[in-house]
Formats: sequence, C-alpha cells, structure tokens
Amino acid sequence: MRRETNNDRQQRLFVTGLLISAAVGALIGLLWPLWFPADSACETTIPDASFSVPTLAMGGTQLPGEEGAAMKICCLTFDDGPRNSTTGRLLDGLALREVPATFFLVGSYARNNPDTVRRMLDEGHTVGSHSATHKDMTTLTLSEARAEITGFNDEFEQLYGQRPAVFRFPEGVFSEQLLALAANEGMYSVFWSYATVDWDPENQPDPAEALQNALGAAHPGAIYLLHPMATNSEIL
Repeated sequence: MRRETNNDRQQRLFVTGLLISAAVGALIGLLWPLWFPADSACETTIPDASFSVPTLAMGGTQLPGEEGAAMKICCLTFDDGPRNSTTGRLLDGLALREVPATFFLVGSYARNNPDTVRRMLDEGHTVGSHSATHKDMTTLTLSEARAEITGFNDEFEQLYGQRPAVFRFPEGVFSEQLLALAANEGMYSVFWSYATVDWDPENQPDPAEALQNALGAAHPGAIYLLHPMATNSEIL
C-alpha cells in the first residue's frame, strides 16, 4: 500500500472541509425558515419573556412604491427621553395612524414625566431602557455598567409596575462584554438600521427632506432610530 504523502493529506483535508461546509450549508438552509419565518419581519421574540419588538408599517399602510409591491414593515424607535413640548404631538400622530413605537428612556425622564410615560404604555407603545444616566458604558466598571441597567429597571418597575425588556446602549457604544452583561440582566439589546441627525432642538432637519430620506431607507425589517423632536412630530 502506498504511504500517504503530505500532498495526499492536504488534498484529503481540503475535500473533507468542502464536504463539511456543504453539509452545514444545507442544514442551515433547511433550518433557516424555522429560525426566521418569512412573515416575522422585524418581530424578534425574546426567550422566556412575553415581549417582541413592535412590528409596524409607517402610517399603517403600504409605503410608497410600485403598485402591488409587498408592504415594507418597519420599527419606529425613539431615544433620549422625549421633550414634553413635542412628545404630545408625536403620540397624537402615532395614535391617529394606530402605529406602535418603542421609546427608550433615560432614568430622569421616566422619573419626572409619569403622565407621558403612562400614556405611552396605555396606548400600546413599548418603553425600554436607555440606561439610568446615559453614560458611555464602555468607560464604566462592570458593576457600574450593571447599575446603569438595573437602576433604571428597578425604578421603572416601582413606578409603573412592569420591568423593561429591551435596552439601547447610550450613543450606541457597546462591547461584547456589555452585550453579555445586558443579556444576563434579561435585556434584549436593540440597535438600528437607519438614523438621522435629529436630536438638536435648535437645528432640526427640514420635515419634507427628512421624510423623503426616511422613506428611501425603508426595507422589510428596518429599525429607525429617531428622537421625539419637532421635525418627527410634524411628519407624523
């Protein structure tokens, strides 16, 4: 029997690797529809929690596009403790169109604006955590970072009788360790696929241009990061 050479061994390992890759690819292809059903859009179920990221269509109707095209389902999320001057108008617009949204609040807003927060909850919106004090959590110790999550959750539960299940990192700054920390505290970290410079009340984008840009970025499963400012209130 001919002794196996290094070239033979390398060729055998290469062929074995191709076969394994093909088998794994086929298995993923079979399981993918079970993991991510086609009709789930951006709805993401959290294990062991009766919560899902709200699934919605802007205005509750098909977004502008070719006639007969599939409806683009998107998620609207609002950050940074809404300003009272525009939040009422924003909630009015969402209610008029029967569109649910997710609001990520900081601790001071949840504490100081109970009427607005209760309205969000009563009208079917989801309220999540944007941390207790909106610090860059990558600059904190693990115990301090944990306190940013648990501090908000504990106070919110005491004030409103429910514990948030979704979390958005302040400024979107995170690490794998912080992702694991949030998950260990029962939080689902939510990011975004579209954001715009709309957080400065003194420098708001033009509503018509902002709407056009937002619609242009729409796709099934899109997650919009917005702020409850004058422009977005006018659009809704």
